[in-house]
Amino acid sequence: MSPSAAKNPFSIDQVVVGSSLKFCRIAEGAADVYPRLCPMFEWDIAAGHALVEAAGGVMRAPDGRQLIYGREDLRIPAFIASGDPSNPFMG
Repeated sequence: MSPSAAKNPFSIDQVVVGSSLKFCRIAEGAADVYPRLCPMFEWDIAAGHALVEAAGGVMRAPDGRQLIYGREDLRIPAFIASGDPSNPFMG
């Protein structure tokens, strides 16, 4: 959990950075959740997915299902990433 969330769990700090840095911030524990609720191509997120999971985090579809790579259109419809698998946003 980030320091600001530990102080006030209802506080939301939105940080505007590119998606690769969002994955890094999730993996290092500097951010709590990265919701992406619009489609992206799988090559845009596959490395970030690997990074988050290697750091002990989780990345899922908004309904909690595993992301599926190798679709015919190569798009991931939406995802939520968190460094904490028990995060309530993870479905």
